[in-house]
Formats: sequence, C-alpha cells, structure tokens
Amino acid sequence: MNFKSLTIAGVLATTLFGLTGQGASAATPSPAAKDLIIVNDFYNKLAFMDDGYIRFVEPVAMGKEVTKTPIGTWKVTTKVVNRPYYKGHIKGGDPRNPLGNRWLGLSVPGGAYGIHGHAVGNESSIGKDVSSGCIRLLNSTNVKLFPYVNIGTKVLIVNSPKSFQQIAADNKYTVKGFTSAQTTTPATTVLTGKFTGHADSNSFEVKTASRYEVIQRGNVNVKSLQYGSTYKFTVKKGPAGQNVLVSYTK
Repeated sequence: MNFKSLTIAGVLATTLFGLTGQGASAATPSPAAKDLIIVNDFYNKLAFMDDGYIRFVEPVAMGKEVTKTPIGTWKVTTKVVNRPYYKGHIKGGDPRNPLGNRWLGLSVPGGAYGIHGHAVGNESSIGKDVSSGCIRLLNSTNVKLFPYVNIGTKVLIVNSPKSFQQIAADNKYTVKGFTSAQTTTPATTVLTGKFTGHADSNSFEVKTASRYEVIQRGNVNVKSLQYGSTYKFTVKKGPAGQNVLVSYTK
C-alpha cells in the first residue's frame, strides 16, 4: 500500500479509532511487507518507512540505563486506542496516563514493550533516556503514525551511528533511491512541492511531483507556510538520514 493510499486510509482509520472507546483494539489489518519501523537508540529517533521511502523521522524517549529498550528485530502485535496503564491503575484516556492515547505493542518476550505517547505535560521527556524500556513519542506524532502501521510490521531497534537508509539496506529492506553508505552530512538539495503539513509540528509533508516527502523543520521558522501552496525547500540530510530544512522560498 503506497503512502497516498495510506493517507486516505489513515483519515478513515482515525475516525474509526475515535469511536472504539477506552481500551478497544483496532481491527487487525493485514501485514505489510513494504513497511518498516526503525528505532535508533544512538540518535533517539524513530523512522517509519513505506514502500522504500522514509515517511516520518521523529524524536523518541527510550529506556533508562537500568531498563534499556531491547535491541533486536520485533513485530507490531497489537494496536490499542486509550490503553489503560495497568501498573498505575490509570484508565485509558486519562491525561495522566503515561502511555498517551495510542499503543503499538511489540513482540518482545518477557514484558509489555510498545511504542506509545506520553502523559499530558510530559513532552520534555521526548529525546531522552527516561522510560522503563518502551519507546515514547510525542502524542501528536503517535496519532499521526498510528493509522499507517499494520499488525505484523517489522520493528528494528538498533544502536548505530549509521543512517536510517543504511540500516534498512543492511537488513535486506529495499530502499528506493539509496545510492551510498555514506553517513556524513551531504550537500543541500532542493525539493519543490506543495506544503501539506502543519507548521507547528516537528516535521511536515511536502507533495512533490512524484511522491510525498517528510521534512524536519530544524531551527527554521515555518509559521508563514500556507497549506497547499508550492515552495522550494532547501534541505540537507540529517545524521539519521532525514530531510532537515535549511531554508525555503515561494
């Protein structure tokens, strides 16, 4: 399933998930061999790859030194909206719930490990090693990612200085457009396309002539970007292989 189709499906899924109620599991979709999630403890970042292209690269909180996030190859086994936090007896949907409002359970044996959001007000934890072993995303990012992930999607948890493209290629995942194992920052490139994201998020989407691209805003102020307008975005590759905005013109 390509990303444009997923976008439509994601809108429908988000509507459906909003009606499932506390602790309800989403319907089980078929596994998607073209999808891959990579979580890199070296950078504290997560990448979602669809059909050979990186669609999201976002910061994550990971396990503390005594409760490290388990390195390995796993799969997504469950998708739950408003999962209760059983240990703390906190109901799903409660703003104090440290799991946020979306849970992607992983096949790690011997414990409940997953990709999830955070309690309201705990946004500052993202990007740090503070969890009990789970992978913690911003709630806004988790809501965006959740509809696109299928049951059975492979999840690689690594600790590596390599780019996401190289990690994917090393694990026999077909990376479209991948040409080099170089992990140093390359020269800038220009992407021309329509702004289709949200200017207040850590990253946004650009619809080019051939596909969607995800760009991280970096330190650039993007509040003047208008939805649906076409811009020229000058980007460079970040240390994890993501597009990082340098500047833009209309």
